[in-house]
Amino acid sequence: MNEELSGWKLVVGHVFREPVFLKLLCVMIGDEVQITGLAHVTFVSAAPGFMSPASRGMLLTGMIILYLFSGNFSWYVGVRLWRTVKGTSEGWSKSTSAIPISLYFIFLSL
Repeated sequence: MNEELSGWKLVVGHVFREPVFLKLLCVMIGDEVQITGLAHVTFVSAAPGFMSPASRGMLLTGMIILYLFSGNFSWYVGVRLWRTVKGTSEGWSKSTSAIPISLYFIFLSL
């Protein structure tokens, strides 16, 4: 009897449980996608010399523009995660409105 209730069978009920702070999880995953995408595209375009680090204005302008465009991917990933976990389309707008706010605090700390 004890062998049947050991291992992964003890945690099977917790695997598909909804996270406690689902909105925060969606926002943080969305932020991660946005910042990682921005960093990858900036490095890939700066490596061959498209955006030279010598001209700091061009690099900064390119990063700001890429940051704005990568916000669409951040929004999509956050909403997609919300709908995957929650299963409904209700309440997803509240999880996307906090994405710029959290990045504001990141830039404020620099």
